[in-house]
Amino acid sequence: RYSTGAFRCASGFGKMAATLTAITYISGYLVLLFLALCLASGLYYLAELAEEYTILTRRILGYSIWAIGVLHIILAIFEGFSVAASLLSLLTLVAYWQLLGTFPFVSVGDLKFILAIVLFLAENTVWVLTLRSAKARLVEVLAFFALLVWSVPLGLFVSLTFDDAVLPSTGGQRTLLRCRVVPLAIKFLQC
Repeated sequence: RYSTGAFRCASGFGKMAATLTAITYISGYLVLLFLALCLASGLYYLAELAEEYTILTRRILGYSIWAIGVLHIILAIFEGFSVAASLLSLLTLVAYWQLLGTFPFVSVGDLKFILAIVLFLAENTVWVLTLRSAKARLVEVLAFFALLVWSVPLGLFVSLTFDDAVLPSTGGQRTLLRCRVVPLAIKFLQC
């Protein structure tokens, strides 16, 4: 016979529950650490692939922008999603498309880059408020954000982590004005 606790037996094995709880928490933290390491390794591998296949990466990002734009239009027309939020998402995708013009280089002080960052933050805020007011489930919100909001910025972010020695440059002054967005985790792993 068991009491209300999952591992507390009627015969008095209370210590087993405390030890099992400690083991559960320790293994849970180890799993989270392992998942973070896998994510960092995966992003590093994607950055290596994007570095080797720059033209293909640009093409994939361009097709992704178009596909996500079409999905936003379909969701607005057929699923009743917010038209204003969908238009903001389309405007954000246009800003990402503008960044592909100088791909894989980005000038941090460039108006296109600043506009893309501002629109990204605004899009996230608007969709969080929209989906929260629609009482969407957490799984739906995460799926929506992963595919329709975060996939292109993550692709741009990963693909902009190239090594300067690998990329061709058009001259000394242009490369001095250009900056690259490099994740701190990759810089840390290269040490």
